[in-house]
Formats: sequence, C-alpha cells, structure tokens
Amino acid sequence: NIGRSIEVRSLAESQYHGLVLQAQKRWSGGFLFNANYTLSKATDNGQNSTTFISGFMNVFDPANLALEDGTSNLDRRHRVVTSLHYAPPWLWGFQFGAIGTFESGLPVTGTISGGVVSATGGTDTSTTNGTGGSNRVPFLERNIDRQTGRKTIDARLSKSFKVGGGRQLQLLWEVFNVTNSTNYTVFSSTKYRVASSTYDAATNRVTVNLTEDTGYLRPTQASSTLFGPRDMQVGLKFLW
Repeated sequence: NIGRSIEVRSLAESQYHGLVLQAQKRWSGGFLFNANYTLSKATDNGQNSTTFISGFMNVFDPANLALEDGTSNLDRRHRVVTSLHYAPPWLWGFQFGAIGTFESGLPVTGTISGGVVSATGGTDTSTTNGTGGSNRVPFLERNIDRQTGRKTIDARLSKSFKVGGGRQLQLLWEVFNVTNSTNYTVFSSTKYRVASSTYDAATNRVTVNLTEDTGYLRPTQASSTLFGPRDMQVGLKFLW
C-alpha cells in the first residue's frame, strides 16, 4: 500500500574540468577591453538541487545509479563574455560601454511519452518504466543532446555634465539585448512516443513499439527576463 518510499543516501558524484582564457587591454587612451572564454565539462550521476525531499531524485533504476552517469544538467561547454568601455577625453563627456555574453546550450535528456498495458503488473504503467522512475530513453545516455545556445549584447551611452565643484549630472541610455536575439529556455524533451505495447505472461516480457517524435528539441519557451527581448531605459545620476 506504499505509493512511494523515499530513501536518502549520499551517493551523488560529480566532476568538473575547466579551462579559462582571458585577454585584457588595460585602461589607456580612454579605452578598456576584456574578453573571457571558458571551456568546461561537468559530469555526474544525476545530482540535482531540489530543496525538499519529496520527489528528490527521479532516477531510472534506484538500484543501479551507474545508469545515470553522464553529462550534468548544469553543463555549459562553451561560454564567452566580452566587455568594453570607451571614454576618450576629447568626446565632450560622452562614454560608451557594452558587454556581450555568448554560451552554448544546456543538455537535454530524451524521454518516452506513453505507458504500457496494465497486464504487466508494474507499480506504475503510465510510463514505460514500470517502477514509476524516470521515463527517459533507457538505451540512450542521459543528457545526450543539447539546447540551442544563448547570446545577448547590452550597451550603455552616457553623457556627463559638470554642475559646480566636484558635482556631476550624468544622463544614461541603456539597451539590453541590442540585436533582439531570441533566447529559448525550454525545449521539448519527448524523443519517442508509445505506439503500442503487448505483454507475454509466459515469459514475463513486455514489448513496446515506439515512434519518433518530430517535435523533439523544438523550443517551446523563450526567456522574458535576463535573456529576454530588446529592452531600453533612460536614467539620471547625480554625483557629488
């Protein structure tokens, strides 16, 4: 009569390897430039950051965590961040700054949509995993595919006015996502759908026929916050 029994064990293992490269032009002649590139690889056996224990770990087979070994959910293989600031003394107090962020997409685990015939006697027949565990594709490695990458360029133009003594009035114009790039955050993970299933009681074997889902890896939601559409604002600063 137990629907779900939760066992908490300290068995999460993860590895991270990274290479960081940086190029910098120090401030001179009113110009500053920075460029940073990170090449990384993060792997684990299914770690997650769930706050509460309920539904804490949805693995394929709790008795064999080695099946979960693969790319981490948080792995971003490539990431580039560049920034510049230009404020020459001859530009009448105008200053220009920009920052660009470019990164590869997060991993995606293919899943199977649909269940099996109830005659199998599985604890949960609503998916192809009769134990009620993860419905990911069992013959493919976890997180084997990727979302599309994300990119955004933000810029600022400002003009300073002296208003006596050391006081300044600064007018700002800021543009976020200058190129108005669409940065998707949610992608369809359904790789296969159950077409039919049969159960042979004599051999205790279930046969499941699958069809590929044409919508796999199709973006379904775009960012509306940090990596959202183009946005602008003006501001006024008083410095004293």
